[in-house]
Amino acid sequence: MPVDMEIKNAVSASDTDAQYDEKAKRLLGNKMILAYILVKADERWNFAGDCKY
Repeated sequence: MPVDMEIKNAVSASDTDAQYDEKAKRLLGNKMILAYILVKADERWNFAGDCKY
């Protein structure tokens, strides 16, 4: 693979990662979505019996 193509692929991959990171940041910035995720995570840990308060 030519060096130019490798550089283009690397830039494209990092741009895709940056877009993913920005979308994840915006999604988790929504308090209702973040609260839902945290509640469900807590329920899973409590159900498993691994987390005792």
